[in-house]
Amino acid sequence: MTDKIDNVAKPQTGAAPGSDQNSGHNLLIEIILILFLVGLIFVFIFPYLQLKEDKKAEILIKEKLLAAIPTLEKISDAAYKMKAQDDFAAFAMDFDFLGIGKKSDFETDDFTFGYEYIDDETANVFALTKAAFGKDKVKIIYDLKNKSYSISDPEPEAKPIIKEEWLP
Repeated sequence: MTDKIDNVAKPQTGAAPGSDQNSGHNLLIEIILILFLVGLIFVFIFPYLQLKEDKKAEILIKEKLLAAIPTLEKISDAAYKMKAQDDFAAFAMDFDFLGIGKKSDFETDDFTFGYEYIDDETANVFALTKAAFGKDKVKIIYDLKNKSYSISDPEPEAKPIIKEEWLP
């Protein structure tokens, strides 16, 4: 009987090729690859979506700003006309002297328009943003003497950012 017991097949101690002994190691690699793919999604997809939203907001702000330019031009044209008619070739001293109506007639949901007399040869027309614009108290200034636009922003780093290249 002892011969029969000795002839019984003994289990092999070495791993056969293709066996499941390394399956724990393979599972760990698969988990790492899945986490890598999830990380790629967080690194590339979500910032891309945020960039698209920021672009939409920027386009909206630009459209609102460009809608205010004709009003600034109307007020500035009235100031130039008044200066041409003045005996001393001076700009009007107040908005009411421009002859285009009351200051409140030019108020919109996004802007308050105004006129600043500095001296006889220098005056500014401005649009002051309201909260409905998206950012409060930003001043878009048209310098009548130099015929140029500028922006006075108390918080230039806060969004939305108004870019000077949008102005004519």
